[in-house]
Amino acid sequence: MLSWNQYKSLNENRNLSPNVIQKKYHIYLGKLELEQFLKNPIGGSSLPYLLQEDGFYLLQEDGSKIYVLIMGYDKRISELPQAGSVDGTELFAVVQGDVTKDTTSTNLNYVTSNNYGLFNQTGSSVPVSGSTNNGGSLVGGGVGTLSVPANGFKKGDAYELIMSGYVTAQNNHTLDIHIDADTIRLADTGIITMASTDNRVWKLTINFSINGIGSAGTAMIQTVGTFQYRKDASDAFISEIFEFHNDTSFDTTIDNTYEEEANWAGGSDDGDAIYSNLFTLKKTF
Repeated sequence: MLSWNQYKSLNENRNLSPNVIQKKYHIYLGKLELEQFLKNPIGGSSLPYLLQEDGFYLLQEDGSKIYVLIMGYDKRISELPQAGSVDGTELFAVVQGDVTKDTTSTNLNYVTSNNYGLFNQTGSSVPVSGSTNNGGSLVGGGVGTLSVPANGFKKGDAYELIMSGYVTAQNNHTLDIHIDADTIRLADTGIITMASTDNRVWKLTINFSINGIGSAGTAMIQTVGTFQYRKDASDAFISEIFEFHNDTSFDTTIDNTYEEEANWAGGSDDGDAIYSNLFTLKKTF
């Protein structure tokens, strides 16, 4: 065993700070103590496993391996059995307040990149007609989620919504499409005066930016978008641009579940109708 003076004089330690050398010396002493214990276990009995020379796992007598971390770096993680799809029952280790705890994947707020899908519609929505003056949903069934959990937003988060379908409208009848989280307005096209159009394709694109987080009065969401369709006369292309922001009732400390609705103004009837067959929501930043 090397003394402290001998150890700190080694060539490998000459350019290191005293604190680092001291930590290395404690590890060195610990290894010596472990080696001594492995040679002479308490009670003189043999240990129930074999220590491999490389020190990255303990090989048990039945051939299974117990993997260990050496100074926080495991070079043999590729040798672990490959996991299947995560179903939410798995346990993960997290450190909170210098205490290591376990949690499940449903409590982890993580992504592999800044650009990923949240929801994609796989069918058509129920048509919303002009006789439904209270409006109706433009969202059909799909995969993914339209919910963001409490405190799930970060300042600077950005999202994009793309939606398309078919619309029939009588000349000068009005349409309003809006996005809500429960009763909180997040985006609104405003009232659009429609030109006569019969079963024509429409497209809605909205970009969202989370400019502030917190409770109502502190959080802010900014949106801008376009609503596009073709009218019957001259097959002309119509594009409406809109902007909306909410810095009064938007709240990121609560769950936010998105819903998109269309409203035809009073006086509209079943001759006015709109539905979607495509709806994709993704995070872009």
